[in-house]
Amino acid sequence: MAVATDVADPAQCQAMVEAAMTEFGRVDVLVNNAGVGTAVPATRETADEFRSVIDINLNGSYWRRRRAQG
Repeated sequence: MAVATDVADPAQCQAMVEAAMTEFGRVDVLVNNAGVGTAVPATRETADEFRSVIDINLNGSYWRRRRAQG
C-alpha cells in the first residue's frame, strides 16, 4: 500500500496511518522512505531551504513514527 503524504505535515501523517489501519487493522512495519536535499553549498542555502530539508528528513520521520505508535 502506498499513500502520498507530505511527511512534514503531522495531519497528513495521521491520515496515512489511519489509511493503513483501515486497510490492515494494524501497522507492523513502516518504511520511512522520504528525503530531500539541496543542490547548493550550505553557505548559499537559504533559511527556507534548510527548514524544508529538516522538516522532511528529520521531522517527517518523527511524525510518521509517532503517528504509527498511536
